[in-house]
Amino acid sequence: FPVTIRGKLKKLRISDVRGLAPLNARAVRDVIERYADEGFVPDVVMFDQMDYLKPVKNMAKGTGKWQEYEAVSFEIDLLSQHRIGGIHEFGLWVVHQAAGEMQWTYGYEGIAGFKGIVKPFDIAIGIDRESREEKHINLFSMKMRHSEHFKAPMLASFEYMTFEDDATYKPRAEREKEARKANSAKGKITKKSTPVKSAEEVEAEV
Repeated sequence: FPVTIRGKLKKLRISDVRGLAPLNARAVRDVIERYADEGFVPDVVMFDQMDYLKPVKNMAKGTGKWQEYEAVSFEIDLLSQHRIGGIHEFGLWVVHQAAGEMQWTYGYEGIAGFKGIVKPFDIAIGIDRESREEKHINLFSMKMRHSEHFKAPMLASFEYMTFEDDATYKPRAEREKEARKANSAKGKITKKSTPVKSAEEVEAEV
């Protein structure tokens, strides 16, 4: 890696918190505070992934999964407003699973438990590709509370986890649509118009 990247990686800390019981927003906050006490104060925290988190509050028996997601979402939102050591603000990103098959883009319905998840968040970003063989991914906005929506096709190298902007890339559905349109234009036959006969001409023929 270049020196600049090595320097950035030295500022990265990965922590496996799956062993915490219970694992919820409050427990994550305590881990962040413990790191701060050790001298590591993060600017950005990324939690991967939401399905590991449980609500802090007790949920009623028979509560649906999307309602659990909703409770976790609001607790995470509250955590994002926490100041580390009572002073430092930080950005909080939470990874969550999409639902269904791979696809180039999707709406809220493509998020597992979407009814409860998207309410409190300022930003929701989707990322997907058309198939496991596809080298391009699509990074696109789903919810942008304070800025414009965007889409950013990228060429991905999953071996090295590197990504390059490729704004010229078109997804398969768009390429197929353009191909059909082009083929239709090539195969179009222009028919000669047949002149309309007058009533006198028709009578003369009879």
